[in-house]
Parts: sequence; C-alpha cells; structure tokens
Amino acid sequence: MVNAAHEGLQASALTIFPPETFDGVDPEGVGRALASLILCDFAAQRNQTTQWIEPDRDEALRTLAVRLTPTGQEALLQSLENSQGDNAFSKYFAHADSQYFAQADAYCLAGHLYFQRAGTPLLAGSIDRTPEDASAQAAGDYLKAADLFTRAGQPDLAAEAYLGAADAYRGSFQPLKAAEVCLRAADLYTQTSQPLKAADARLKAAAAYLTAANGYLLAGAPGVAGDAYLRAADLYMQTHQPMKAVDICQKAADAYRGAGEPGQAAVAHLWAAHAVRADADARPEKGRYAQAAAAYVRAAQAYTDVEQPGPAADAWLWAALASTRAREPRKALAAYQQAAEANTKAGRHGLAGDVWRSVADLYTELGDPKLASDANDNAATVYRWAAIGGTEVRQPLPAAHYYLMAAEAHAAVAQHARDENAKDVEQEHKELAEEAYEWAGDAFMGDGLPAAATHAYMLAGQYARAIVPCAQAARHYLAADELLQAADAYTQLGFALRAAGEPTDKGNKAFLTAAGLYQRERAYLAAAVAYAEGGDFLQAAPLFERVNRPAPAGHAYLQSKMFPQAARAFWRANRLEPDAERRERLRLLAESTSEQAVLFDRNL
Repeated sequence: MVNAAHEGLQASALTIFPPETFDGVDPEGVGRALASLILCDFAAQRNQTTQWIEPDRDEALRTLAVRLTPTGQEALLQSLENSQGDNAFSKYFAHADSQYFAQADAYCLAGHLYFQRAGTPLLAGSIDRTPEDASAQAAGDYLKAADLFTRAGQPDLAAEAYLGAADAYRGSFQPLKAAEVCLRAADLYTQTSQPLKAADARLKAAAAYLTAANGYLLAGAPGVAGDAYLRAADLYMQTHQPMKAVDICQKAADAYRGAGEPGQAAVAHLWAAHAVRADADARPEKGRYAQAAAAYVRAAQAYTDVEQPGPAADAWLWAALASTRAREPRKALAAYQQAAEANTKAGRHGLAGDVWRSVADLYTELGDPKLASDANDNAATVYRWAAIGGTEVRQPLPAAHYYLMAAEAHAAVAQHARDENAKDVEQEHKELAEEAYEWAGDAFMGDGLPAAATHAYMLAGQYARAIVPCAQAARHYLAADELLQAADAYTQLGFALRAAGEPTDKGNKAFLTAAGLYQRERAYLAAAVAYAEGGDFLQAAPLFERVNRPAPAGHAYLQSKMFPQAARAFWRANRLEPDAERRERLRLLAESTSEQAVLFDRNL
C-alpha cells in the first residue's frame, strides 16, 4: 500500500513546483524524494511508522538539495525569511498547516543546501578568494547549516555541521573559533546520549586549544597561551586522560611564569595536581597517590610564594588526603599542620580548627596522645577565634557552634591531662571547656535557639541558667504539637531544676508533665522513667512491665510498698537475667521482698 501510494505521488509531486526549481538531471529521483516527504509528513500526522517509505526523509532532502537550481535555492531561502511569500516553498513548506510537507523539512533542506555549499571545493579555487577566505566562507555556511538543522530538530546533523565549521576555521587559522564550535557539537552529542561522539568532539576542541596556545607563545602572548593550555587540560580531564592534562598544565604554568603571572601559575600547578589525583583514583597503584601528594605540595608552595594563604591551605589539605591514601601518615601530618597554619593566616579559623582536629585524630591513631592533646589545644584556640569572628573572613558556621567545638577540644585536652595525672592542666581546660559551653549557650540564645542553649548550659554546669531557655523550648514544642520533643524538653527541665537546687515539687511537676506526653505518644519506656523521676512509682511500675523491664518495675513497686508485686517482678527479672552476678543479686532482692510481703500481710 505504501509503495502504491508512493508511485502515485511521484509524477504529481513534481508539478507542485515550477519547472525552473530543479535542474532536470534526475526528475525521477526528485519525484521519489518529494513523494517520500509527503508520505513521511502524512505518517507523522497520524502517528504511523515511516519504515516502509524509501528513500527516507534524510536521503530525500539530500537529493533535493543537490538538484536545486540557483533559482530554486533562492526561492527556498526567501521562503525561510518570508513564510508568506509567493513561491512554492513558502506555500507548501513554510506554513505550519501545510497539506503536503512538514515545516521542519524546509529548514532541514536549507541546512543541507548550506552544508553542500560549505563543502564545495570550488570555493577554495576561486580566483578572487584566497584559501583562507574560502575556509572562512565555508565556516559561515556550516554555521548556517547548524542553525537550520537545530531549528529542524536534527541535532545529529547540526553537530556534524559544527564539526565541519571547526575544520573550516582551522583552515582559516582561527583555532579558538574551531574549539568553540567543537564544544557546541559535543553538547549536542551529550544531549542525544552519544558519549563517544561527544568525547571525540571535546578532544578535537582540546587539540584546537593547543594549537591556539602554541600560536600565542610564538606571538609573544604567554598569558593568553596559558589560558588556552588550561582550557585544553580541562577537556582532557573531561575525556578521562588526566596524564595528558598534567603535561599541559605544566606548559600552562611555564607560560604564566613567562608572562609574569605567578598567581595563575599556581592555579595551573593545582590543576596538574588534581589531574594526577584523578589518575590515582582511576589506577590506585603504588606510588600514584604519593605523586599526587607531591603535586599538591608544589601547588601549595606556589600559592604560598604569591601570598595566597587560602588556596595554599586547600592545596595542603589535598596533599594530606593524598598522603593518607598513599599510606604515608607522617607526610600527611606535616601537610595537615601546614594547612592549619595557612588557614589561620587566611583568617579561616573555623577551617583551621577542623584541620587541627584531624591532626589530633591522626596522632591518636599513631599512638602519640601528647601531640594529639597539643593539636586539640590548638584547635580549641582557633575555634574560639572563629566564634569571636572578624570583618575580613566570614566563617561558615555560627559562633555558637564554634564555641561548642572549642569546648569539645578543651575537654579532650582535659581528658589527656587526667590520664597523665596532670591535675593543674586538667582543671584549667575543664574550666575553659565549661566557659566555652556557657558562651555557646549565650550565642544560641542570641540566635533564638533555646533548646540548643539549654544543652550548652547543662554541659557548662550552669543549671540555673538552663531553666528559662528549657522552659521556652518546651512551650515552643507544645505549641507546634511536637509532643515527643516537648517531653524531652520537660525531662531536661526536671533535671535542670533538680541540679539547680530548686524545690523538689517543681522538678517533679516537670518530670510528670514529660511522662504524660511520652505516654500519650506511646513512648512507654520514656514515660515510665519520667514517672519514676517525678516520684509517681504507681504509674511507673506497670509501664516498666509493659515494656518488659521487670527489674525497674520491681523497684517502682517497692517504692510504692507493693511488696507482692515487687517480689514477682524481681523473680521474673532473675529468670531473665543472663549475667550470673546480677542474677544472684536479683534472687536475694526477690527473697528479701517476698519476706517483706509476708510481714506486710501479717500486719494487715
């Protein structure tokens, strides 16, 4: 049926266009091409397959582009500029509601026309054109073709045209423009899920950038050459050829130094180090990460030479990480310490503190607690600086968090001093930790975070100061219907009131409020504990039993003088206890409670 329709259209299709439109060399082929386009459009409108239509749409359009006369070519291009024009292309191609041809076919046909013009070798042999002029003309035609193919929804053809433009630009000694259009082609191949073609286009772009870089060096513009080298290196990284990128980055660094731009040379060294590390990630053989670490050290030193401590700190940190992967902990330590000092010099005290904590952890792993303690001491100092802040560098975290981290570092130093029986040092850093926790609480209050402030004040031992923010947090959670968080806050409030020496009934009230909220949310164990803390053992005991905690249930029953129930709970706990020593204690407790139960019955 398709073949019959095709044959029926071949003769009549030619009559749509004036005779001067086509060159008359192959009227049968032109008729077949036009018939195919008509059938393809009908099939598309009806969501039908076009697999039986021969020639297919692309071949048909290529055939027509070759057979167009200059008059036909002019009519086609005019129809694109003026879709209402009075020619066959405007009438049958350009209108969206065309009854014969798809509108996109006009764009695609014009794209083939420009593509063929660009590739015509006669251009280069024209008397009034140099080869460079001809290449520039071809590049322009390829770009027009790419634009038309894109408008026709043909990204593959557009990419092919961009690559043709790249070849033409190379012929006219414009390598940067060649690189640009290669990247356009790569983007189109990426969008159409053709990674191999995309990678090939990027490699062509990289080669063009290298050509440009070498040209700029010869022209005495080493700074611009360095930029082009880095663009090429980046593309080699994208195409998974890191070691080529390393060599090119070195050329970039040399070019920048020749241009008197040591800062940019440092950037090139860092790119080279990243490339070596990428190669190590891909092939983690012995020595690869050590090479990456050495490359990062060179980058860090280059940044140090130009007094850029922030980037130098980043490079030192990457060097430390690479040395760790290379199983060279001592080199990692040296790099970490350099990173910490560079961050401090850059005013990035929070980051410096993080690095000192990494140093402390590594010394701990190496079995050197004294140096680990010294590193924690340094961390505490710079964290406090970070909390204070400054006008030069904005710290990534709020002051309260840095006070917390300073407190933790001081606590670590105090712990080491306790282990070494250095009581004076222990007491000093314990007090410093408590002070930092208190300042964290103040900062959290300033930020409107009473729950966090409560936690910090409790860690500082400032229980009286924790009462107000804790109550605020509890009320906030209640208002937000976040009952479990409210229960936690009331529990903490109970402990704060108790530790601050407030009347017992105040603390008990907080615990019992928490218990009721826990029970409402079916957090029965937490409810039982809160009831017990609040002195309501009658409520606590059955909840302990409900969650299979017979021992605390027994103690709760005992507090309520419910001796028979307490005895039964202790005997059950005895049967369930796996530890022999604890099991024996529970047996004795069960026997004692059983005797009390007998005495209690007699007294009754």
